[in-house]
Amino acid sequence: MPVTNDYLLTEQEYSEGARLIQLALFNDSIMGITFLHKDFLLDGVLSVPENFKIGDEASTLFGKKSIIVRQGEYNASFMTSVNGTTLVNVICK
Repeated sequence: MPVTNDYLLTEQEYSEGARLIQLALFNDSIMGITFLHKDFLLDGVLSVPENFKIGDEASTLFGKKSIIVRQGEYNASFMTSVNGTTLVNVICK
């Protein structure tokens, strides 16, 4: 499947409050992700090929110095969001 830029937001969309995901930090090891765009999952699974840091600004919003999403395969649920929701393992500092 070719990679596209369909998921990118324009500056205007972003300034108007559009986002691609919603995050919720439940504790220092679990974060919830609700997808507002359909192309993050493949067959209902979020694949995180390697650990990645979500960014300083986003981490600060949760009162953390850093939040790292751990590598893994995370199954999504479609009960509350047509684009899927999943829980991922994180490391918070």
